[in-house]
Amino acid sequence: MKLALNGRSGKVGRVLGPAMEQAGHELVELDAAEAMVDFTVPEAVEANVTAALERGVPCVIGTTGFDHARVDAAARSAPS
Repeated sequence: MKLALNGRSGKVGRVLGPAMEQAGHELVELDAAEAMVDFTVPEAVEANVTAALERGVPCVIGTTGFDHARVDAAARSAPS
């Protein structure tokens, strides 16, 4: 699967990126992704999810401490 990994240079991303590639996934930019995985910082999650959903890319959020209500609202208002 073609995955965009936000936070690839962070603590988790440096481990997760190579693990995803070893599992057969291809890490790509968001515009070429089939799904987006976010391991960034709480302040970045809403914008990252919004950018992915605007492109029709499903999201998995591994980041903790973000505002769930705001991200939920963004997801619900995204075009389907």
